[in-house]
Amino acid sequence: MADRGGLRWEDDSFYTEDQVEAVLRAIRIDVEGQTESNFMCYCPFHGNHDTPSFTVDKNSGIFFCFNPSCNKSGTLMYLIKTIGKLNDFQALRLIARSKLDINKVVEQLETLTEVSETWTPYVHRNRDGSKNSNYLAEVKRDMWRYAEPQLYMRDRGFEKQTLKDFEIGYDTELDMVCVPMHDPMGRVEVGAVRRSIEGKTFKNTPGLPTSKTLFNLHRAKRTGDSVVIVEASFDVMRLYQCGYPNAVGCLMGHFSKEHAALLGKYFNTITIMVDYDKKKFYPNCSKCRKIGSNLCIGHNPGEELGEKIAEMMNTKRVMWAHHGGATRFPEGAKDPGDMDDETIRHSIKNAVSNFEYLS
Repeated sequence: MADRGGLRWEDDSFYTEDQVEAVLRAIRIDVEGQTESNFMCYCPFHGNHDTPSFTVDKNSGIFFCFNPSCNKSGTLMYLIKTIGKLNDFQALRLIARSKLDINKVVEQLETLTEVSETWTPYVHRNRDGSKNSNYLAEVKRDMWRYAEPQLYMRDRGFEKQTLKDFEIGYDTELDMVCVPMHDPMGRVEVGAVRRSIEGKTFKNTPGLPTSKTLFNLHRAKRTGDSVVIVEASFDVMRLYQCGYPNAVGCLMGHFSKEHAALLGKYFNTITIMVDYDKKKFYPNCSKCRKIGSNLCIGHNPGEELGEKIAEMMNTKRVMWAHHGGATRFPEGAKDPGDMDDETIRHSIKNAVSNFEYLS
């Protein structure tokens, strides 16, 4: 019996063509073409989106990548467990459910792969130490009771409907706009990003799980398998207002393993649109000391963040938003908040591949 990467030639299960296609859609592998006996797809293992070299047998579910640098092969069960990140029991349930209406299978997968971690609703502590579970409801109400936060958001280019869609709040005590953040399923409000109306001060609610989930993920994953990743919550809202509801924010300029796992689970194409910062020089720079330089050679935090995202998502189709000039963004623009709607749309539509950008 041969066994290559999970491929077994004996005792293989057989499925219907619709079952195999439904499973592929559920784990977000798009069918780019088909022959009489196979589905043709882009390989989810080596991330090449030039040629659909990945074939899946319509009856046995056995897959094989013909790219010589990959040569990955295996059974449908192995594919589901590896790409869908399911255990044996969940994979079997997904196959069983794939006999249902093909359009319902993605929703079924979401139920199977729901994060087991318990997400606790944010409970605010008042200055006297007492707990206030109604804090987020109160700041949402106060947003529409005071003119200052409304004028501030209007001056930043946000429409009233956008503020309502994101349920923006206003903390009167801190004089800060509050942007609620949810768990990946969108069921629990885990806190809020808070930004001062005067100046540029951030004071997020305590314990905000910025490294465990992505801002706006619960909305973005409903739109398809393509996502635009930015840094700040306001950047996400700007893209949403421009017609890109598939935007997420990693917040705090940090991209974690949890972020990578979530992007890999829900999306196949990742477009990077993080900040384009001016080069910064740091005294006693630990990064430069690690490469043997006593003086800081300079860093662009946004570029380094984007490169980290690209590296960690290298099995996916990674693009960089680009306006077409010598730099990613037009001169003087640091983030989507510095661009008008037309420039934002052009930069996303004009995105270049990670290979082309780094070259």
